[in-house]
Amino acid sequence: MNTRTPATDLSITPVDDLNLPTLEVYRHLKDRRLKCRQGLFIAEGQEVVRRLLRSGFEVHSLLVTREKLERLRPDIPPGVPVYTASVRQMQEIAGFAIHRGAVACGQRRENLSLEAAISAAADGRMVMVMENICDAQNVGLLIRNAAAFRVGLVVTSCCCDPFYRRAVRVSMGNVFRMPIYDTDHLIDDLLILRDRLSLTLVAAELSAQAVPLHEVPIPPRVALLFGAEGGGLSPAVLEVCDHRVVIPMDPESDSVNVAVAAGIFLHTFASPPRCDGGW
Repeated sequence: MNTRTPATDLSITPVDDLNLPTLEVYRHLKDRRLKCRQGLFIAEGQEVVRRLLRSGFEVHSLLVTREKLERLRPDIPPGVPVYTASVRQMQEIAGFAIHRGAVACGQRRENLSLEAAISAAADGRMVMVMENICDAQNVGLLIRNAAAFRVGLVVTSCCCDPFYRRAVRVSMGNVFRMPIYDTDHLIDDLLILRDRLSLTLVAAELSAQAVPLHEVPIPPRVALLFGAEGGGLSPAVLEVCDHRVVIPMDPESDSVNVAVAAGIFLHTFASPPRCDGGW
């Protein structure tokens, strides 16, 4: 139950002029090049916006319909500029058919340091690593999966920005609560994480050398590594992993989506082993 007191001192501005300079952050949101504007990101949809408002991230502003404003009002911090508009006006500003009636602009935080990442992961059993995953939807789904299975840390390398609008939306706002560490030195950092956190490194791989998922023992602490669909993990990353693992499936179907595969891996390694040592 939400016990927050509705804010009564909100700064609300009805949009009469679509060319207001303060609305610039909401323009051309469909442009794939706009991963991040001067440290800002976009949250889209009522529930995702609500999770942003409750997350502790600094909120730059909101652009909402009157209906969504009333639903979100209890969660809006005082002093955050709120602009109200019709769905048609919002679509004209954003540059595409946005139907959700609520978008917000947030201020992103600095990337975690390696030490902060280690500290964030210290109390969890699992770390998830993504390499070369450039599709925003897959990145968002992977982060959503990680949150669902209580992953302690998400590590990204050469991936789509997790705070790109579509990734934020598909993650259902879980990017706001998951510790995410981005690195340009994945091999070195994996070795440090393994030593400091006593991790077993398990790579998801499609190859004849990979061991079927049900044959791999569940270690006390594990890092699960996922690469891009098609290319998979780089040879250098595979070289430092303790296990290369594949999901057994119909031979006429060569693979599943990386987010689906991650969900299967996460569920498997989150589950305690049976008393007889099986699964």
